[in-house]
Amino acid sequence: MQMKTCEYILHHLLPPVRHACLLVPELTLSILTSSHPLWHVPYEEAMTKLDRSDPWWAFLWPGSQGLSRYLLDNKSLIRGRHVLDIGCGCGASAIAAKMAGAVNVIANDIDKSKQLFD
Repeated sequence: MQMKTCEYILHHLLPPVRHACLLVPELTLSILTSSHPLWHVPYEEAMTKLDRSDPWWAFLWPGSQGLSRYLLDNKSLIRGRHVLDIGCGCGASAIAAKMAGAVNVIANDIDKSKQLFD
């Protein structure tokens, strides 16, 4: 029986990774890192296990790292504001916005592999 991508990743990624990124050590995220055994599974085997969906959201991408760092270093730009993070990926920038003092944060992405339920 194949698991949906999100179910498989979450099942194998917990507990969350503390200090997942040197650039943004404040964040604790459930992401795929090179220290996890799933990282070393050959691509073809992983795609079979993950119902042929690349889990793009399971990574902390460089752009998200940079934006997260910027938000945390410039809290006055975010404090008291409402934030919509479009194409949020793993949600790091949305989390950073909330940590920086945003009143309300919505993290949005279109990757269907993130859906836990149909």
